[in-house]
Amino acid sequence: MKTKVAYLIMGIYSILLIVGLIFTNDFLINISTALAIISAIAIQQNESKKEPDEREKFIVDRAASLSYLSVMTIIFLGYIGNDVIGFENYLSFELVFQILIGIGFMTFVSMYVYLMEKY
Repeated sequence: MKTKVAYLIMGIYSILLIVGLIFTNDFLINISTALAIISAIAIQQNESKKEPDEREKFIVDRAASLSYLSVMTIIFLGYIGNDVIGFENYLSFELVFQILIGIGFMTFVSMYVYLMEKY
């Protein structure tokens, strides 16, 4: 997957997620999460169908660890913010879980693209 296509997918994901959250439309949030998962799978596909080299393994491991850290940070800040705002009044548990899955996969895609350009 080329970087311009990945940037386009990240933009579409962001728009779908923001519009879905503003209008509390579950369908748009479902589509954004599916787009994040499919793009994370598609970006890892090797064009040459060979074994991944050490550089590729490093990039995947690093991107996965950074996406895990971002999701854990969001969970921690959400836990703190829940005392102040009270998210359970506005969002359901399933919706929050689905948003976190989408953010995790899209963070993986963005870190993968960034690390591929950097290394």
